[in-house]
Parts: sequence; structure tokens; C-alpha cells
Amino acid sequence: MCNMKSIKFLTPISRFNVTNSIVNYMKYATFAVMTISASFLSAQDKYIAVKATADTLLLGNICEITFSAYNISSKFEAPDFSEVPVISGPNVASNMQFVNGHMTQSQSYTYVVKPEETGVFFIGAAYFTSQDTTYETPPFEMIVVPNPGQKKQDLKKSKVIYRSDIELQQKPDTPVGKKRKKIKL
Repeated sequence: MCNMKSIKFLTPISRFNVTNSIVNYMKYATFAVMTISASFLSAQDKYIAVKATADTLLLGNICEITFSAYNISSKFEAPDFSEVPVISGPNVASNMQFVNGHMTQSQSYTYVVKPEETGVFFIGAAYFTSQDTTYETPPFEMIVVPNPGQKKQDLKKSKVIYRSDIELQQKPDTPVGKKRKKIKL
């Protein structure tokens, strides 16, 4: 049998102390996890990318151009859009994920352009500047062709124009992979 004198009951004050110490423990544990996760960010791959819904566009259609920085805390400097009218932008998106203790983050800046005439137009370089490094996207060209039937292009998928962590980049002088499709008008 149990002796009643040996059993101690928790008083409201001692329950508060137990709850308070658990809360403090959780605060310290959360802080430690966040600190360790932040240190993994520096070990993640850092790169920039440029995506566009089309590099050859039918006149009268729009094109979304997205400049993104992955695992880089940086300030963005927009490219020169003097040759192509911008109808929307910059539209800013930010993303941060913790997966299996690894943190990744990205910043994206999207511009919607609508060329008003046919020709070859150049989009200037964009810059992502962090504390110690400046990342630069290369300028690229957009070709706008006549659209006599006023066709609408399917712009649901984006094409990667540039990605800084890939060694072999497609350059206009040396095509890599598939050739462009010719559009018959």
C-alpha cells in the first residue's frame, strides 16, 4: 500500500514552474534549430536564372520574363527594357522552404512585355547584388514576327534562358540542342 505522506501533490505554483520551464526549453530548442538551419543556407547552391514564356513571339502577344535568385539574399537591379514596352512589373515573389532540415529561398521578379512592332529586341542584363558578390544575367534577344491571323500563343510554360550554375550555356553563336521551329505565315 501506498503511504499518503510520501505522495506530493502539485500546487498551482509548481504547475506554473513546470509549464514555464517547458516553454523556455521549447524557445531555446526552436532558436537552436533555426540557427543551425540558417547555417545550412550558406552551403546550398547559389544561382540566378532567367525564364521567359517565349523567345520568339508573334506580334500582339505578351511575354512574361522572370529573373530569379536562389539562396542569395540580394538587392535586385532591373534590366533595361527601353526597346520593349513593359505592361506589368516588377511583380515580386519570395519563397522560403525548410525540407528535412535544409532551408532554401528564392526571390523572383517578373515583367510582362508586349512588343508593338516586329523585329529583334534586346533585354538588358539584370543584377542581383549581395554583400560580397554581384550576380549578372546576360542580355538576351527577343524576336517578334508578324502575326497576320492574330493567333494567340500558348504561354503557360516558361523556357529557361539562362541559369548561372549550369556550365554549358546556350549562346546565340553556338546553338545547343534542338533548333528553333520555323513558323509559317
